[in-house]
Amino acid sequence: MRTKFIIGSVITGLFLFVLVGCEQVNDGHTYEPGMIGYHDGHGDDETHHDTPRGPHGGWLFEQDEFELEVVIFEKGVPPEFRVYAYKDHHPVNPQELDVSISLKRLGKIPEKISFQPEQDYLLGDREVYQPHSFDVSVYANYESHSYRWKSQQIEGRIEMTSETLRRTGVEISTAGPVTLQESTYLPGEIRFDQDLLAHVVSPLSGIITANYKGLGEEVEKDEVLAVIKSRELATLKGNYLANQERYALADKLFSREEQLRKEGISAEQDYLNSETRLAEAKISLQRSRYILSSMGIDVTLLKNESDFSRYEIRSPLAGIIINKHLSMGESVTSKNKLFVLADLSKVWVEFTVYPRHLNNVKVGQLVSVEVEALGKSLSGTVAWIGPLVDDETRSAKAYIILDNPQRILRPGLFVNVRLEDARAVVPIAIKRSAIQTYNDWQVIFVKEDDQFEMRPVELGRRDQKWVEVTSGLEAGTEYVSGNSYLFKADLGKGMATHEH
Repeated sequence: MRTKFIIGSVITGLFLFVLVGCEQVNDGHTYEPGMIGYHDGHGDDETHHDTPRGPHGGWLFEQDEFELEVVIFEKGVPPEFRVYAYKDHHPVNPQELDVSISLKRLGKIPEKISFQPEQDYLLGDREVYQPHSFDVSVYANYESHSYRWKSQQIEGRIEMTSETLRRTGVEISTAGPVTLQESTYLPGEIRFDQDLLAHVVSPLSGIITANYKGLGEEVEKDEVLAVIKSRELATLKGNYLANQERYALADKLFSREEQLRKEGISAEQDYLNSETRLAEAKISLQRSRYILSSMGIDVTLLKNESDFSRYEIRSPLAGIIINKHLSMGESVTSKNKLFVLADLSKVWVEFTVYPRHLNNVKVGQLVSVEVEALGKSLSGTVAWIGPLVDDETRSAKAYIILDNPQRILRPGLFVNVRLEDARAVVPIAIKRSAIQTYNDWQVIFVKEDDQFEMRPVELGRRDQKWVEVTSGLEAGTEYVSGNSYLFKADLGKGMATHEH
């Protein structure tokens, strides 16, 4: 069924009724053209002083003592024509009438509507679909007399020349068949790449004496973030230097005992004892070196240091400081998390996969990530699908890794992950950019020469660029596909001048 509009008083205010001259009919009489009225059960207080209304709220076509009232009735039913006749202001039996109406819509062949008696009126044999914008020819036969009236009713129509179209950048396209790429959208969120996230702690206890970096600052790998003063570090460095001296002394004594043994002067036991002390000194020295090296301290520079308690907290990666938990003079231990760093050159997209879609999502699958907040669509591949389904949400989690060289993808942004499904060929489709919302209706603007008319449409399947039209438009019709908001704005101005 064609799209139905509920005609409110505001839209009725838009109707421009153009009366078309006078004609002669075969009975020798002249006529004055009339107007079509509406009845939606609510009553319309708007008056048109140039055209009288009939008892049913319709517009009267008058000639001599004969009157024909035409109403578009739509209370609880699809819009339909109802015709009432009067002779000398008295109702005429509809069985004695022969009436037909011809409607000529923009860009279409004339449409003939026939009538049959129904109670005290004649009922049209088809729905008067929207828009109610047409040239009207009314034909009536009664008591061997023929009557004919013509009228024009305009609704939602705008005129615009080719030059104006060019100057305003309006794009015109032709409706026709299109292959749609049907898609499934799953909700997701930008997350940090956990492989590029670092929690910075101090391996030592101490007092913060310097704080070089603030929240949100970018840092390079190995760059100094803060400095602490640590007694523990001073002890470790002192132990290392002491162990170094002990090892040197033990090595010297061992060499002496080894020489005396060769000369037969030293006892075997003294030689073995010196060898043991050397081994123990070597072990202590190596252990001290390993401890300091694990903290990033170059032991070869210790003898040149003036402050053994100074320890520099360095960045383990290049990134941004996204969290910070320290201040000058604060006492910290190895349990304190001082900084959180993130390398945002790559991010994860975590998205929800519902049970019905689990068979459609595969590792390595190419998908699109729609970031509505940024107006961007990015391509990526599914890197991992969680093996478990959450008890509460009854869904699984999957992840996509995206390159983020410009750092525009911020963790916390909501996204939609688009999965490409089957392709479908539809007979009539239009560009999504053509669609406007007008009084809660989905409408487009069709073109016929320099005339553009608002046309309600019913829509079906869609993809990123196209949408199927299931009713309200024929293939081959030209329509406004770009900058259609200009036409909507023009109609809005007309509404402002026709308010009740």
